[in-house]
Amino acid sequence: MNYAVLLAGGKGERLHNVNEKPLVDVANRPLFSYSLEVFEQEASIDYIVLVINPKKEEIYRKYINEHNYTKILTLLEGGKTRHASSKNALDFLKEIVKEDDYIIFHDVARACLSKEDLSNFTSELNNHLALCLASHLKDTIVKEDNETITSYLKRDEIKIIETPQAFKAEPLLKAYAAAKKEDYNDNTQVFIDAGNKVDLMYAKHLNIKITTPDDLELFKAYLGGLK
Repeated sequence: MNYAVLLAGGKGERLHNVNEKPLVDVANRPLFSYSLEVFEQEASIDYIVLVINPKKEEIYRKYINEHNYTKILTLLEGGKTRHASSKNALDFLKEIVKEDDYIIFHDVARACLSKEDLSNFTSELNNHLALCLASHLKDTIVKEDNETITSYLKRDEIKIIETPQAFKAEPLLKAYAAAKKEDYNDNTQVFIDAGNKVDLMYAKHLNIKITTPDDLELFKAYLGGLK
C-alpha cells in the first residue's frame, strides 16, 4: 500500500499573509486543497495522513467534509519543525504499515504538483528503495564571498530536490529511530544519514514551493494559464 503524508503544519511567515500558508485562499480554495486533490484522485494512493496546526483543525475538517474526501486516514498535530511533523506522522503509521508499504511525504506548499508527475512517480516506486522528485538546474550557480563571485559550481552535478519523496516503510522507520540529529530539513537527509540511497526522478511540470509572495503570484498565474 501507499500512504501519503501531506505536511500542512507550517505557518509560512515569509508569505506575509494573514492566514497560515496552507490556508491561504487561492482562487476561492485553501492552498492545501490543491495537493490534497491530486493525491485523493491518484488511484495508487491508498491512504492520506494530513499533518496540520491543531488550532485550525475545525477549518480543515469543515473543508474536507464539504468535499467528501475518502482517503484521509487521520488529521495529526504538526510539530514545531518539518522534521517533528514527519516524526509525528511516522509514530502514527508505524502501528499500521507493513514493511513493504511505501510512505510518501509531500509539502502542501508545492501546490503545483501535477497529476501526471504523481502518477509517473508512484508507478516507479516498486523499483526503488526510496525515490525523490527533482528538477534540473537551469541557471549558472556560483559561490560568493562578501557579494563577490569566488568560484563556479558544476551545474550538471547540482539538482533541485522537491516532494513527493517516497520511502519503503521498514528502512524509513529504522532510519528515523536511529536519526543522528534532532532536526533535519528534509526526509531524504534522515534516510541517507542511515546509510541508504535515494534515487531521483525528474518532474515534467512546474513544481515550485510557495514560500514568498512572488511564489504565490506565480502560482496564481499558473492556475490562470490552465483555464
